[in-house]
Amino acid sequence: MKRFVDAPPYDEELSGLHWRYCTFVQALNAYLIGMSKDGLFSGKLLLDENGRLLDAGHTVYPSPDGTKFLAVEQEDGMDGELWTVSDMTGRKLWSGYAGTKIPQQPRGKPDMKPYEAIESNYELPRWTGQGQLQANQVCAAGKLKRVITLKLKDGAWSWKPSIHCAN
Repeated sequence: MKRFVDAPPYDEELSGLHWRYCTFVQALNAYLIGMSKDGLFSGKLLLDENGRLLDAGHTVYPSPDGTKFLAVEQEDGMDGELWTVSDMTGRKLWSGYAGTKIPQQPRGKPDMKPYEAIESNYELPRWTGQGQLQANQVCAAGKLKRVITLKLKDGAWSWKPSIHCAN
C-alpha cells in the first residue's frame, strides 16, 4: 500500500507538500497523483501492475504504445513549463525547459549580469502514430511557428528542426 501524506504548512498552496488524485492514465496503466511542493506543480505515476512510483508531472502525455510519456511540470512564477520524456522504467530520455532561451544584457546597465530571456516556447505536445513526440515551437513575439520533433542522434535527444527567432 502506498500512502501520500501532505506536509505542513497544510493551508498554504505554495508551501509544504500537497498530494491529490488526478486520473487513471489507461495507456500507461497508471494513476497520476498530482503533487505541489514548495511552488513546484508536478506529480507521480503509480503503476497499477506493480505499485512502483515514477516521477511525472501535473500532466502526462503517453506515447501510443505506452512505453514512454511526456511529463509537464510548472514552477510558480516561471514563464513556461519544464518537460521530461521518460520510459516506463523511469529512465529520463530528455528533460528541459519547454522552449529556447537566449542570453540578454540589461539595456543601459553594463554592470549587471546577463540573464536568459525566452526566445520561444514549445506548445501543444503530441505523439505521432509512429511514436515520435512533436510540438509547436512558437517565437515569443508569436509571429513565427514551426512543428518540431524530439529526435535521437549520436546518443543525445534534441528537438529538430529548431527555429531561431529574431530579437
